[in-house]
Amino acid sequence: MHRRDALLAAIRACHGQYGPGDDFDIWTRNVDVRHAESALVLVMYEEWQRQDGEERGRRSTAQLAIDARGPNGLLWRHVHETWMPPESGKTST
Repeated sequence: MHRRDALLAAIRACHGQYGPGDDFDIWTRNVDVRHAESALVLVMYEEWQRQDGEERGRRSTAQLAIDARGPNGLLWRHVHETWMPPESGKTST
């Protein structure tokens, strides 16, 4: 488990790390809204990354709060990510 402030600092330090000429892509697949109510949404999805020709995926579960202050009206409340084994299969965007 990471401390909130340290984790946020690490994420912010990575923002913009890759530019238009870099071999890096990121996308989501298999998005599944598991529960939605007036204040919260629970969603599961796969996040895929391709860097230097190699693909890796991770399964994620996120709890989002419906809140007009957030981007697209949502604020992240919790996320859990687990890397998928490399043999999970190749994907395409």
